[in-house]
Amino acid sequence: MTSDTARSARRTTEVSLPPERAFVVQLRAPADGRGDVFEGRAEHIASGAAVRFASVAELIAFVTQVLKPSQQPDEEEP
Repeated sequence: MTSDTARSARRTTEVSLPPERAFVVQLRAPADGRGDVFEGRAEHIASGAAVRFASVAELIAFVTQVLKPSQQPDEEEP
């Protein structure tokens, strides 16, 4: 049986973690055994956009780009 506290925590998590901001990140060890341990593939669930990355910086850049608000036609630069 689920406690009220667990149900409340689950509702809070659902509200604060919108599905349009969900990603799947697969990590693997570098082939040479050295380098950044954050090497792998990331996929944005809502759009299906995916990338292979070889560093934390590349992973962060992908997430940032995908989550960047899209520019509205009225807001286009001249």
